[in-house]
Amino acid sequence: MSYPRALQLLVIEDEHRMVEAYRTHVRVLEKDFPGITARYAATYDDAVSILAGPQIFHVVVLDLGLPESRGGDAEEGQVRGLALVRTLAQRDEFPVPALVIVTGRLNHVANLEGLGTQLREQFHYGATLNKAADNLDAGLRAACEKACEYVDVGVHVRENGDEPRPTLSPREDDLLRRYVLTRREQIGLDLRWWSATRPRSGALAEWTKVFFGRVLLRDGYERSCSRFFKLEPRASADVSALAAKRSAQKLRHVSVVGSIGSHSRGLLVTDNAVLSDREPMPLRDLLSREPRAASEVDQLAADVAQQLEGLSDLRQEDRAVASLLATPNGINREADLRRAAEALRVSDQVNTLIAFYVRLARVQARRPVRAQTYHHGDLHIDNVAIDIDPGQGARAYVIDAGGPSPAIYGRDLATLEVSLVLHQRCDGAQSLVECCRDLFDGRDVAEASVPPGLPEQYLSTRALVRALRREALSRCDGAAYAVQLLDVALLQLAGLSYTLSQNKIANPADALVLCEVLATWVEQAVSVPA
Repeated sequence: MSYPRALQLLVIEDEHRMVEAYRTHVRVLEKDFPGITARYAATYDDAVSILAGPQIFHVVVLDLGLPESRGGDAEEGQVRGLALVRTLAQRDEFPVPALVIVTGRLNHVANLEGLGTQLREQFHYGATLNKAADNLDAGLRAACEKACEYVDVGVHVRENGDEPRPTLSPREDDLLRRYVLTRREQIGLDLRWWSATRPRSGALAEWTKVFFGRVLLRDGYERSCSRFFKLEPRASADVSALAAKRSAQKLRHVSVVGSIGSHSRGLLVTDNAVLSDREPMPLRDLLSREPRAASEVDQLAADVAQQLEGLSDLRQEDRAVASLLATPNGINREADLRRAAEALRVSDQVNTLIAFYVRLARVQARRPVRAQTYHHGDLHIDNVAIDIDPGQGARAYVIDAGGPSPAIYGRDLATLEVSLVLHQRCDGAQSLVECCRDLFDGRDVAEASVPPGLPEQYLSTRALVRALRREALSRCDGAAYAVQLLDVALLQLAGLSYTLSQNKIANPADALVLCEVLATWVEQAVSVPA
């Protein structure tokens, strides 16, 4: 979102004497801020009406003691004034960079410390002024200077490939600007898209957008080291920040630079994930664009497996097969699978899978596993960064961990395997699931022969699935790993109950095929009662 350089103020004040004083201050400020204009609201209702409109305001001046409507008294105005602070903080379509709160009874403001915290966290600049003190001119000038500073931040976003991306919302632009201004030497951002996901519809249909790029610096320093910038819903942003901080304690390529948030969205900034200053590429791009990818997969799979082991201590246990099936909060697996069947119009096949899943969920036979107190939790194809050294080859780095929760080692590897075959778009006539079918039906992957004439992307994906499987089975019980693969694939299939078009799955029908193939492997590996 671009803000005009000519400042636009909103003054919310009911006292005629103070309004005239503000008019004088604005005329004085015109010398240093050409084009500055001000709009005035005398009541709470007037202010709410104005703020509901599409006008940009760089600076808002708010009198806390505000009557509700014309002719009303200001006795209860502080409550309405504080309500306006919340309204301003939640103005996502037209964020307000600077807010100045004015009151004649500053010492009587309820929870003044909490108000100060809100001003610091929700606005680029926030200040409280005593109406009786002779400091309004200085306070207004400081707010205008901060608003100009905010407007001058440059945010440049470049496309990365031909895949369509969502737009950057005004609130997200606001968070990026505010992050830049957390350090004096920073003046802008040069970003390119890394990924954009929107896995659900309805109330959960909010985009998670990840960019990769550098901070522009003043005084001839040009650009910072490379960084990741992740924008997501506020609730998940808090979880991501916690997960990143925990990962940084375990993995030396993870480093948290900063985080900032609004009531609705959050921004997490982390350093370049690779151990060089080269710009990494997503694993997705390596497989689809690099002809030599297939020759690099053994090292990549080993890197991923070792980093996942390093996330937490591992504890050897025996667990019931039924306990290996995850049940995420708010997920009704059977109901979601039935809705997915309706969306795909394949009720008979899915009902067979549901019946198998129900029988599998009763199996109490125990398998040896290695329990983790913390796992990645979201290891899809865009959460592996690749560093290519022309002399040493490619190395892989897991990034952007999900919530810090316990799991069985192998869950993340299984999630990545499933993502490899479901989340890539391919130009070939055959789907990746069909191409890799023999790698998921229980046969020894070492003995799987490569079909002739496959495009490079198919060859590289097959090779990486085989390499990941070798790493997994060298660390995990085969039957337990097969159950986890099926469980992850069923979750992907169940996700289609929310939407077919805004899902990570490139070809929705492939999710059903993959589940059916994996069910045959699990039935061979685990004694499932009829």
